Amino acid sequence: MAVENATDRAVFVHADDFGESVTYTPSGGAASTISALIDRPHGESRIGDLGVVQVGYTARVRDDDVAAPANGDTLATATESFIVRNARQDLGGTLWTLDLELQ
Repeated sequence: MAVENATDRAVFVHADDFGESVTYTPSGGAASTISALIDRPHGESRIGDLGVVQVGYTARVRDDDVAAPANGDTLATATESFIVRNARQDLGGTLWTLDLELQ
């Protein structure tokens, strides 16, 4: 499903739909409450004798909520705190995918 406009993005990450409410704090900036879709590791998947381990956390946030995410920014849920380690924008330029490190 394409997420192409502000309405689609708002539904995609909204806490009442697929996302959750988080506190985003830019390094040296003021905190704000936004919605994010957080992907958490699910452990190991096996294909035959091969094991694949998912080790990273990621979050998707609207570019309307976070204009320029950077390494060192923080994102916190009610029970977890993360540091942003990398940020990349989707091809449509509508969502940021943040690579997170659990604190």
